[in-house]
Amino acid sequence: MISVDTTPPVIQFCPSDTAETIEIGTSGIQVFWNEPLAFDTTGHSTLVNATHNSGEMFTVGSNLVRYTFQDESNNVATCEFNIVVSECE
Repeated sequence: MISVDTTPPVIQFCPSDTAETIEIGTSGIQVFWNEPLAFDTTGHSTLVNATHNSGEMFTVGSNLVRYTFQDESNNVATCEFNIVVSECE
């Protein structure tokens, strides 16, 4: 009998939502975080997409950050969190 892997990778260290404040008139803020990792029970998992990277500039508003991992059987897992930037008065 052939075993088929249907279990997606397990993500560790997915950051929590983060709120940052900038002064009015500032174009944005550079935000850093520890990047998530993914492990798979049957082998290797690969980061196939990241919408943003740690250290990028973020503008005012809610910015969704998504990391997508895939294992060798094409099972997918995602890590999502928001970087919320607001202006102080």
